[in-house]
Amino acid sequence: MKRYFCLLLLVLLGYSTYATGYQVKGNLLHNDEAKYVYLYEVQGNFILSKIDSAQIKKGKFVFKYEDKQREGVYHLGVTKKGSTPVVLAQESIIVTAEGTSFKTSIRIQNSPANVIYQKYIESNNSLEKKVAEVNKDFQQRVMPLEKKDPTTFQVEYQKLVQRIQAARTEYRSFLTQMAQHENEYMKKVGRFLEINEVTTKINYFSKYDLFDESLTRGDFIVRKINLYFTLFANVNQKTLAGETEVLLKMAPTKTKARAVVFEALTRATIPNDAGYAKRVVEAFQMEYPKNEYTKFVATLLPSDGLLNIGDKAPEIDLPSFDGKNIALSSLKGKVVLIDFWASWCGPCRRENPNVVKLYQEYRDKGFTVYSVSLDSKQANWVKAIQKDNLSWGSHVSELKKWNSSAARAYRVRSIPTTYLIDENGVIIGKNLRGQALEAKLASLFAGK
Repeated sequence: MKRYFCLLLLVLLGYSTYATGYQVKGNLLHNDEAKYVYLYEVQGNFILSKIDSAQIKKGKFVFKYEDKQREGVYHLGVTKKGSTPVVLAQESIIVTAEGTSFKTSIRIQNSPANVIYQKYIESNNSLEKKVAEVNKDFQQRVMPLEKKDPTTFQVEYQKLVQRIQAARTEYRSFLTQMAQHENEYMKKVGRFLEINEVTTKINYFSKYDLFDESLTRGDFIVRKINLYFTLFANVNQKTLAGETEVLLKMAPTKTKARAVVFEALTRATIPNDAGYAKRVVEAFQMEYPKNEYTKFVATLLPSDGLLNIGDKAPEIDLPSFDGKNIALSSLKGKVVLIDFWASWCGPCRRENPNVVKLYQEYRDKGFTVYSVSLDSKQANWVKAIQKDNLSWGSHVSELKKWNSSAARAYRVRSIPTTYLIDENGVIIGKNLRGQALEAKLASLFAGK
């Protein structure tokens, strides 16, 4: 009798586990190769190793998981490369895919969590696209008006500000919608990311946010930190270290959340100071040695050889339009703006009047310009110099466009690209234009 009671208890316990668990049932069509479907763990924006597998039997497969045991974003597929994101969030779902690429063929049914997650991805993409369009409009259309027509510039600039605000309002509205979602996990994500009228720099992060491991699965922490830098941190080289230290102190040591914070900080600091971003990665490597995720974060850094603030500027010694070489080192003792440009580059030509003005203002105080043209025809190059009144004496070019040896040495991928170097040839600024260049020179030559 006792034996039968134990057997009955085991059956009941097994049934209870099944009843409170969840499943991913799948149908894989037109597959003659794959034997298994794999679940890959996701950390931040990186797909980690396989953590589970399901055998394909007559085109069908099943994953089982417990409530909240695995909630988060994962990748599902027969290969890592062909896998696609899927949310496991306290619901049994049905997946259909074809062949070996889940990325291009997956259909997910019976999953409100995955529906809202796809809307989340679309909202992120939409916001980034709108911001990029506004930035492009500012660079190409509005910025040139600043000197020529200040009144119109202010009107058009305010229109761009309104477009950005409208895009952010739309995005915030979506996050509020997600924070009220029927699925408990996606509701938690929405509340984690939500920004409203009472959100401030002080309360932007809860002390509990980075203790929840399920939030490390997916880009949620990375996105929240990116928004933090956008909304609340007026980041520059002086404040960068302080802001990153504040965020790191919030993340518990030796946790997945702290590792994802390192990824987010690496991404956020690269545009401001790639040299500092490298130090962030080095700190990450010290805490998480020989970690698969650590290696991934290191790949976010610009390729070896990228020039950073504090580096010595490589020598350039190229011919001018009269055939005589002019070496960058011949300008030692002056603050030099190394300007990569071309006659065919619209943004370069629109920035030239500002450079001319600053050259006239500071040349007697020790400032000059070293212009490297990526033209291919000398006539066009010389004509642009004359038309734009580029009156400084250092103009060089190999007339090879992107095959310029100087462009390769300075890792120039687009123009205009500028480097500002001090009297000893050390880089003190990168891609400074317009008001940013004006402010930098004003601080350097204050009192001179």
